[in-house]
Amino acid sequence: MSISKSAVPARTPQATRVMVEHARLAYIRGIIPFAVIFQCACALVIPFFSMHMPSIGMMLWSVAIIAIAMVHFGLFHRFPTRQSEKALKRIKKRFLQYTFALAGMWAIFPLLALPGSDPIHQAVIGLVLMSVLGAGSFTRAASLTASLGWIAIISLGAFISIWACAFDRPLLLVTFLTFYSGVSALLSWKISSILCHRFQNEAELVRRNDFIEVMLNEYEHSVSDWIWETNAGHFIIHASPRLLRVTGMSERALGRASALQHLEGAQGIEAIETLVQARRPFKRLIICIDAHSSRRWWEISGKPYFDDRGEFLGYRGVGSDITQRQRAHLGMTYLAEHDSLTKLRNRAWFQQHLHVTIEKPRTSQGVPVLFMLDIDNFKPLNDQWGHAFGDSFLIAFSELLKILCTPENICASRQGGDEFALLGIFKSEAAALDFADRLLKRFDIPLNIQQKEVQARFSIGLTLHAGATINVQKLMQQADLALYEAKRRGGHCAVPYYHQLDLAARERRQLITDLRQAINDKGMELYFQPIVMTGSHQPTHFEALLRWNNPTRGFIGPDVFIPLAEETGLIHALGNWVIDQACAVLSRLPAEYGVAVNLSPHQLKTDDVLHTVETALATHGLAPSRLTLEVTESALMHNADKATRLLGHFHQRGIRLAMDDFGTGYSSLAYLDQFPFDILKVDRSFIKRLGGGDNVKDSTPIVETIMVLARQLGLDVIAEGVETRQQAETLHAMDCTFLQGYYLGRPTPLSTLMENCARVT
Repeated sequence: MSISKSAVPARTPQATRVMVEHARLAYIRGIIPFAVIFQCACALVIPFFSMHMPSIGMMLWSVAIIAIAMVHFGLFHRFPTRQSEKALKRIKKRFLQYTFALAGMWAIFPLLALPGSDPIHQAVIGLVLMSVLGAGSFTRAASLTASLGWIAIISLGAFISIWACAFDRPLLLVTFLTFYSGVSALLSWKISSILCHRFQNEAELVRRNDFIEVMLNEYEHSVSDWIWETNAGHFIIHASPRLLRVTGMSERALGRASALQHLEGAQGIEAIETLVQARRPFKRLIICIDAHSSRRWWEISGKPYFDDRGEFLGYRGVGSDITQRQRAHLGMTYLAEHDSLTKLRNRAWFQQHLHVTIEKPRTSQGVPVLFMLDIDNFKPLNDQWGHAFGDSFLIAFSELLKILCTPENICASRQGGDEFALLGIFKSEAAALDFADRLLKRFDIPLNIQQKEVQARFSIGLTLHAGATINVQKLMQQADLALYEAKRRGGHCAVPYYHQLDLAARERRQLITDLRQAINDKGMELYFQPIVMTGSHQPTHFEALLRWNNPTRGFIGPDVFIPLAEETGLIHALGNWVIDQACAVLSRLPAEYGVAVNLSPHQLKTDDVLHTVETALATHGLAPSRLTLEVTESALMHNADKATRLLGHFHQRGIRLAMDDFGTGYSSLAYLDQFPFDILKVDRSFIKRLGGGDNVKDSTPIVETIMVLARQLGLDVIAEGVETRQQAETLHAMDCTFLQGYYLGRPTPLSTLMENCARVT
């Protein structure tokens, strides 16, 4: 804000000089009554001490003194508060004239009183004269000219009287008079300097006050702030126009109640009330009020003020409407603390809230319980319907989650992706598990997302805050371990943390380390299981199966280390090694044999597998038709577009493609139409139930249907898990193309495979 020069009162040196002169005369005006009383008293009393003098002369002198003193008094009796420079000069001139006239009358006094007086009267006359000289000079010290003129005139009369009366020791009297007059003159000069400095400071203070007043007036009219003032009872005694506008009240209405009563109920007023009761200043305290049918934020500053005796007079301060700034601040704070998609609290805020919660003393209400949630089926939905659908799913899931958590006073947050965290207070682990079960059951009802009914399946891991030694990081690790265990159990369930999960996690980390080392050191091994013709039981190709014989743990099944490899990203290096090794083995077998290799869904996410297969075939000089790549339905669901392109390229190269575990997934016929498969592999679960049995439903109709479907589509069929002669004969009767299982041959290492092939040939 700027203040225009025209708005500020100019204080030129001339104006300042006028103010100083006015202050001088005002000071004298305050003292003159006492001086006049003193002069008149002396004029009335002194003649009674000089009865030997001619009464007419002394009486005329007394009358003259009283007359001049009264005229002197009349000069200042009607002294106005403001005078022009010309009027001040006229008053000052008359003041000097009356001063010098009065001094002249006192200069005559010793000439009239001393002749013929005895020593006692002479001493009294001297004391009176010295008193008048000193008192008169000090009362007129505000005007140095008047003070020095007073001293000079009276001293001159005294010197003449000493000379005229021929005292015995005139030199001593002259010396004393000179010393006294000099000291009086020096003191008058000093007092005059002090008063002059004071008057100048007062003039400067007035100038500054005028400037501040103008600045504040313009400030009130140009900015959103306002100035306020209360009395000792905290009633508003000054309200700027801006304050009246923001409150919507008149100044009279504001004055009907105290300021604190007007602000009663405002958020944040407690801090101001406490400081006001203690009569302490406050600065930039924010309160929230309802004004003009909307929520407003004010920033208030105030300072108590007191009189010269220390009596409390009230408060003065400024206020400002910071609603726009506060709304912007709240908006930024909201964005910083909330997830932009779901509007739930975000990870950073939640971790801080979790830290504050576990640091609080325990209460009878219970202990903090942390829940970690992960949506089991989010990725398939996101891949199948697209990211926009996935976002809508997360929004709907979050809204329902918030509705379910709010009545329980549970804080919900999104940690990222499809992972969420909840924090609540529960009496026991059983109570927390009960809440988790209610969540799972409520989500059994499908969500309506973009006119599609979708069920949200999610896993929950939860942990109780056991004590002060468990910090935020440790608590979240425990909840994550419980969540991992819930997903390991199949998902859509709640698992509480228990100590054995830590042991399992350490075991898992060590297993991952060993797996990485085994891949680097070529510590893996391929086993080969024959796939035979149904009628002759002669092998046509072999499925390459990965085995891991750990030096300390022994044989570790693929169901253990393959998921670990997929989770850690080691599956790419491991898969590349399997493809290369399988092709290397195949190059050593007769040309009528082929090899089948399983592809992980993760391998179909990148084009690296395409390069790996091409390189392996070229390196080992193999015909593409001798290689069969097996994929599962889940691999196609998660990477439909990429899988379509990759499998299409493999098919064009002449590589045979097989759908593995057919019948266990969605068994969507669209996959058979969309992807160029050559073979269907019927899952072992159906082969095991051929013919039925005790409490086992017969799967023969399903297998027959698959056989008919495959023949209609021109696909070969491999029946997995054939373990008995009866199963083999049943499948032969169904015209199944190939058989695979323990009845026909177990997986064998490379050395055994080579021996068997050599024996056959």
